[in-house]
Amino acid sequence: MIIDWRRHEGDRHALAATPEEYDAHPPLPALIVDGAPRRLDPDRLALAAYLAFGRWCAGDLTLPAQGASPAVAEAIEDDARPVRVRPSPVQYAPRALVRGEAEVAVSTSLPVEGAAGSRIAVVPSTVAEGRLRTGDATVVASNAFLLDAAAEPAQGFRAHLAVAVLFAEDHGAAGLRLPVAAVSEAGMAPLQSLLRSANLSLL
Repeated sequence: MIIDWRRHEGDRHALAATPEEYDAHPPLPALIVDGAPRRLDPDRLALAAYLAFGRWCAGDLTLPAQGASPAVAEAIEDDARPVRVRPSPVQYAPRALVRGEAEVAVSTSLPVEGAAGSRIAVVPSTVAEGRLRTGDATVVASNAFLLDAAAEPAQGFRAHLAVAVLFAEDHGAAGLRLPVAAVSEAGMAPLQSLLRSANLSLL
């Protein structure tokens, strides 16, 4: 599968997937977000691409832009097993890890007025449009809900998490906190390993 990060329409951006010979066909060709983060580390972009479309990938996985560090590439391979996925390009030159201090809550609904703490709200593009940054909150419309609705229950929050990973650096995130019951106990450990490879904790 080949995944690109590109401008989609107007201010919208997309992780666009092109299936290859051994891949399944995802229900949508792109994960669309209404806007782009100000800062975007290559490892987090690679991780978001895999979170969005990895469940339909088998064989070669071509990641956007500069690709992934060895740590992220290995985490992707481990997560995909028993399916064999080979991420590329892999950048072996050392580069600094993105560091943050904030614990950022991830939600699928508009933030409650006056709520404390940093948060990223990934809301359906059928009920909202655009991106809004106010105080410690980012609200971004996306079609992530459609990709997650088509996934197995154990992987039913990965596209939403992909959007949160894209915007995590803008919030100085050290970790992301998921909504209660968004991910099963069995599904949490693999996601924690994936995010740890890009220096993000998952709570």
